[in-house]
Amino acid sequence: MNLKALLPIDHRKLRTKLSPKEVKEKLLDLLRNSRYKSDFLIWDTRPMRFEGEVLDNSFEISRKPTGSRSILAEVKGQVSTQMGKTLIDMKLRPVLLDRIFIIAWLVVSGLLCIGILLKIIDLNSFFPEFNSSSNRFPFLAFAFVSVFTIIGFKLESQKVRKFLEQLLEAEQFDLN
Repeated sequence: MNLKALLPIDHRKLRTKLSPKEVKEKLLDLLRNSRYKSDFLIWDTRPMRFEGEVLDNSFEISRKPTGSRSILAEVKGQVSTQMGKTLIDMKLRPVLLDRIFIIAWLVVSGLLCIGILLKIIDLNSFFPEFNSSSNRFPFLAFAFVSVFTIIGFKLESQKVRKFLEQLLEAEQFDLN
């Protein structure tokens, strides 16, 4: 199994017929349209809202959170031209606040797991009945956050990637 697939990082290359200038304009329009939200609507009906910045040959955008909080993807990209086609090299990863939360949660639950393992190893020789169900909680918390992070980020990055592919009229190709 490829362990890299379990990390909450996604690296993709897109190829489009649009010029780099047109790509920049579409991304700027996306950011401009995302800034304004109607105060009269309870729910925002636009599919995705983004914030960030677009420079000459690079961009850094992230989804704005909507009603429910999920793992949001931050997209950093470079735009270049090769053989008459525009290439977009994108890296998607969770936004900073999500990364801090995930790391803190995994460190705390991981330390608890290590502590319980050391305690079980030490006490099992004297007290075989020490294995209680409360000792399983940190392991379950660690597993839950790991799985939640992987699945949540993969779903979010897939949504953002497909949205950008449609917006930029692009297709994905291999990194090789």
